[in-house]
Amino acid sequence: MAGPHGGPRRPELVRELAAQPLARVRPAPPRPSRVLSALADAAPDAPSARHAGQGADTSDARRIGGADRDPCERRRQRGEAGREPHAEDAVHAAPRPAGLARGARQRRRELRRHRYRGPAGAVPVPAPRSSALTVSRRPPDLIDQILALDPARRAIAAFSTPGAAAAAARALRGARRVLIVTGFTVQPGMPETDGPPGAAVLGRALRRVGAEVRYVTDAANVPLVEAALKTLDEPLDVILYTGEADGARGLLDTERPTHLVAIERPGRNRTGEYLNMRGDSVGAFNAPLDELFVVARIGRRKLRRLSADPEPARTSLRPPSARPGLTAPATTIGIGDGGNEIGMGAVRAKLARIDTLRARIATVVRADHLVVAGVSNWGGYGVVAALGRLTGVDLLHTPEIERRLIAACVAAGGCDGITRRREPTVDGLSAEAHAGIVDLLRLASRSGILGSSRPGRGTRT
Repeated sequence: MAGPHGGPRRPELVRELAAQPLARVRPAPPRPSRVLSALADAAPDAPSARHAGQGADTSDARRIGGADRDPCERRRQRGEAGREPHAEDAVHAAPRPAGLARGARQRRRELRRHRYRGPAGAVPVPAPRSSALTVSRRPPDLIDQILALDPARRAIAAFSTPGAAAAAARALRGARRVLIVTGFTVQPGMPETDGPPGAAVLGRALRRVGAEVRYVTDAANVPLVEAALKTLDEPLDVILYTGEADGARGLLDTERPTHLVAIERPGRNRTGEYLNMRGDSVGAFNAPLDELFVVARIGRRKLRRLSADPEPARTSLRPPSARPGLTAPATTIGIGDGGNEIGMGAVRAKLARIDTLRARIATVVRADHLVVAGVSNWGGYGVVAALGRLTGVDLLHTPEIERRLIAACVAAGGCDGITRRREPTVDGLSAEAHAGIVDLLRLASRSGILGSSRPGRGTRT
């Protein structure tokens, strides 16, 4: 309202307002009612607050929006007479009573602003990015890469474990008495050339680091094992396993090995059969040497139960492993290339996912350490290479000795496990190919950038 000269008509306005009848104002509703009604009518941001006039303060705009949204406040300002509100009513509206809910959008903004604050309320400062920063990764072990070669295309990458050869070498480093089981007869009177060479090379390496080593095999494979040992000038300490009842327990009680190693030896499947890679049964001409690993595993479980039970300790002064009927615990290691060898029970689920044939031939006999390679002999050589790297001693044989080992096994009656021919090959590969693998493993064993070897450290012969 303006006066005759454009100025405000303050006295006239006061008189007009005083002449109007007083509006009857109802008593304010209880506090919960005001809060609930305000929550029901509240909007994220009132248009009046977002589009306030130019020059108006932001807090004034928020108060205007708050007054328009609160029905209780409107009733108190207008009264029951239903009079139209004046402009001054909106400008001088009372601020929103304390306790009323704020807009949802404002609450979301506050949550986003405080979401990433730490316990002390400090906002973490992101680290500056730099293209010069690089993540140092340990290079892959060359021994693993060599053993991962799959010439027979048996999908060994699906069930092999990186670092398995190094883990087996660490387990064998402190071995005292070792029994090495080997020999696979593919047909009656036809033992294959894969297995005995690897067993002989591994046994020689273990003897050089201080272990007592003996070899266990059946009648068909004794000539091959002895021929390989003669080539290496090793003692012919071979035990003939006949497979008689309770023969495995008796052998373990007599020898009391600290470690059991199997290289290319068939293990029983879930139905108790021994099958080759073609799915044919070979149990009739392969003695059940896997019984040694089964008995050793059962004996370990019994020892664990006795160790957990304090009662036998009070009734006997002898340690549990020295009591009748109990087998001393032994660390078991399995080396194979197909899935039907002793030790592959640890990866039977992975083998079953490859194909139905692999699921049928897969063995259930487990081992504490499993080494998978393209050829089982290579797995034994890989463990020797890793053991030489740990001890700093050159334990692996030479490529020339590898050729002689294969030729000696063939001369003793061995044949190729794939071609079934009596020729100087192993799993379809020539002796030159295996000699090349030995040469590569020797380089990997002496390499200073791998495993626990230190740069500049040489080898002793």
